[in-house]
Amino acid sequence: PPPGGHTAEFDKWAWRPMRDLPDLIVPFKRHVYEDVVAAFRHLVQ
Repeated sequence: PPPGGHTAEFDKWAWRPMRDLPDLIVPFKRHVYEDVVAAFRHLVQ
């Protein structure tokens, strides 16, 4: 387990639509995921 009583950030995985990713990530990293989704949106069918 992570130190300090924190929960693991990546304790499971699943295939999800790319548009859902920002809502699944911890809040302080959400803006990065929003930028990634915006940058690669044109490649997703």
